[in-house]
Amino acid sequence: MSNSLHTVTPVVLSSTMSSKVPGCSVYLKMENQQLSGSFKLRGIGYHAQQAVERGATHLVMASGGNAGLALSCAAKIMAVPCTIVVPVTTPAPILHSLELDGARVIVSVDLVHGDDYNSATKRALEEAKNPKSAYIHAYDHPEIWEGHSTIIEELEEQLPCKPEVIVVAVGGAGLLCGILNGLQKIGWADIPVVAMETIGAHCYNLSIQAKKMFYFIVDSVAKSLGARTVCSQALQWAFQFKVLSEVVTDEEAVSSCLQFADEQRVLVEPACGAALSAVYYGTICRLKEQGYLQMKSTHPIVVVIVCGGSGVSLQLLQDWKKSTVVVQTNKVHSNNSRD
Repeated sequence: MSNSLHTVTPVVLSSTMSSKVPGCSVYLKMENQQLSGSFKLRGIGYHAQQAVERGATHLVMASGGNAGLALSCAAKIMAVPCTIVVPVTTPAPILHSLELDGARVIVSVDLVHGDDYNSATKRALEEAKNPKSAYIHAYDHPEIWEGHSTIIEELEEQLPCKPEVIVVAVGGAGLLCGILNGLQKIGWADIPVVAMETIGAHCYNLSIQAKKMFYFIVDSVAKSLGARTVCSQALQWAFQFKVLSEVVTDEEAVSSCLQFADEQRVLVEPACGAALSAVYYGTICRLKEQGYLQMKSTHPIVVVIVCGGSGVSLQLLQDWKKSTVVVQTNKVHSNNSRD
């Protein structure tokens, strides 16, 4: 993709994580190293570029997290004004980062319904009514998926051979759609993709089980996975590609973040921890034993997309660790969507 706003991120072979999947090599695609802190700069950056090429002179989004940071980063690079409408619950460090990028930040709150994100979305759509303004969705647009698909194009060049499985975290499923799009483009559509969510943010898992779009109130520390529903394309593709939907606890996701910090010296959000837990908490090994993952090659490769995220600190991870031990005792560990 020419003149892209994202960077080509490294692929790292992890010996410690490989030891947890005997006979396999675990490679990490380090999307946390994007300028905005997460993979989202790929898709949102590309979508924003296309909007500007179509004549937009002002970009608008509703987001209180990584999507907003990706758009503010893209807008800064392109020298295009942007407005980010954020829920009142948005953490102060995120607001500060948006402002440092030069974004106009509007804090929205719905005093009647208490639904901050819906209120923010309505306000953002109002802001985008100007003919020269473009509303940029956080994850549900083909151009976003096209941008995210560049991850697969890079993996094709960076890996020693075709992987046996790719692990991704799923929130609104924009990343998943991008991965599946990329696999289709380069002829790797037969590769299984393990889609990881946390209990309380597992709308994709529930949608697959119901075979229809599922909407619910998010109850998880993995706030970046906190979409009330996924994009419809992700549900459609779940039955056309080899998508394996798996769910882990908040405690497992947070613990995975802490193990990853110890081993790789990198901080990531619990949303990313959901993907890492596929290795740390045995999901990949179990899927092998159950026959869902065949691992036919001589030197099988497992790829984990380290999606990153800016809503994390050492103190937050420590706080989440304390809180999830208590909360998880009251939650039921979800089953796999195929069972």
